[in-house]
Amino acid sequence: MDVKSGEKLLSVSKIDDLKTWLSTALTHQRQQQKLLGEFPEWVNPGVRRLLQAGRPTPNVTVALDGTGDVKTIKEAMGMVPKKSKAIFIIYIKEGVYVENVVLDKSFWNVMIYGDGKDKSIVSANSKIKNHVIRHVTGNNSLLPR
Repeated sequence: MDVKSGEKLLSVSKIDDLKTWLSTALTHQRQQQKLLGEFPEWVNPGVRRLLQAGRPTPNVTVALDGTGDVKTIKEAMGMVPKKSKAIFIIYIKEGVYVENVVLDKSFWNVMIYGDGKDKSIVSANSKIKNHVIRHVTGNNSLLPR
């Protein structure tokens, strides 16, 4: 494209259109970053909304005092369908759960949440190749497949 001396490459109206387009693109990018929030990129938007909702309705509730569907996390894990495409939600009520919880690769889309890291505590004592694992705690987990 040849531009002769004295000719304008873009008109004032085209420059204004470009400014508007860039402003819109930047606003969209900022909104997308806000949506990501504190979640890793692999968490899809539907799951992100579920996590932001607070306390989603669980498929099974674990409670040591018997007020839930089951008393142990192991029992709850037995209810999780293998390789499920739907999210299975486990709510762990306040208490100290001393048990070894194993989530292998057949558990897809499992969300586990509790009453907080100082209230719903999962504590294990298992020796694995000269290493001891103790006091594993957390309040939100989501396992991707």
